[in-house]
Amino acid sequence: MNIHPLFVHFPIGILTLYFLLEVSRLAIITRKQFYFEFKAVLVVIGTVSIYLAVATGDMAEELIHSGENSVIGANLLPLVEQHSLYAGATITIFSIIAASYLFEYCKKFGWLSRVTKIQLFVSLSKLIQKYSVLLAVIGMVFMIITGSLGASLVYGPEIDPIVTFMYTLFVQ
Repeated sequence: MNIHPLFVHFPIGILTLYFLLEVSRLAIITRKQFYFEFKAVLVVIGTVSIYLAVATGDMAEELIHSGENSVIGANLLPLVEQHSLYAGATITIFSIIAASYLFEYCKKFGWLSRVTKIQLFVSLSKLIQKYSVLLAVIGMVFMIITGSLGASLVYGPEIDPIVTFMYTLFVQ
């Protein structure tokens, strides 16, 4: 049984909201005390839920490999490989951002004080926070590619113009 669709939409919604907050930077919101914490919670929960989506996606891929109709499985394999590749890129980008937010959160509240005083981690976190908007944009682009390729797996490459474009660009 394929349960991947049950787990894939939650991180898309959560990380899209994170992306919008990260990119918009409206002064009325950024001045609020909860702004940093809210973004941190969104990106961490979204990233953790991506891991669940990827795990169930691996299970769905096994269904394709072990399917009775090997012709369909063989035809879908290049598409599945591309979908998996971009899912990996998405999870990597958002994991880097989430780790930085967790580090900054721990530093802010004095948790893990030995770790938060290591200069390499401090410098990396500052660099990631400085470029968080760019990383969020890259992560969102990878997530759009991943979702489009996933939609072409489920509904076919002709389902809508964006899916068709992504399928043509990355698979054919």
